[in-house]
Amino acid sequence: MMMCATTHREDIISTTPQRSCVVCRQSRPLFELLRLYEKNGAVIIGDPTGGRGAWICYKHPCLEKLDARLVSKALRKPVVVCEPNLMRKALVDIAQQKIFTVLGLARRQGILIVGQDQLDKQTAACIILAKDASSRVQRAFAKDAFVFANSNELSRAIGLKGVFVLGIAKSSFAKQAAYWLTVWYEGQTRDSALPKEE
Repeated sequence: MMMCATTHREDIISTTPQRSCVVCRQSRPLFELLRLYEKNGAVIIGDPTGGRGAWICYKHPCLEKLDARLVSKALRKPVVVCEPNLMRKALVDIAQQKIFTVLGLARRQGILIVGQDQLDKQTAACIILAKDASSRVQRAFAKDAFVFANSNELSRAIGLKGVFVLGIAKSSFAKQAAYWLTVWYEGQTRDSALPKEE
């Protein structure tokens, strides 16, 4: 995996709402946590309106240690927890959606840098390279970029055509994108049942 510029969690901890993971008990910004809630006795991943919820790290060690006892205690009712493989698959899907959402938000905020020419002129805190980028673009950015999605998917996420490389200027959006990309990569490599990126 190629990593982009280092991000500093400490920069945003004081300005972001915090919750504690039910497994490791560490306090983290909300965007680093997965919300769990109960429906018909089962644990559901997502953001329902209202109701009691529990939080868990988007890190695989915590997902693997999650059990019904911990969640039942946090939700104050008995629940059944699905298998870790299903949680990992859901996590990869959530991470992918979060990345696309952050890219769209970054474009609306005017901090998205699109194309090699623009990236050569401006500094990006997080660079994303399409899987189907040309060898010239790959050579230019492979050391500093996350390889994620294809050009059509990146283009659709930001509402432009022909996007093969893009970056996000230094901001909380760049930090969130780097975080979700790391989670997505980890999910891709942890479970052999999941499709692997080349």
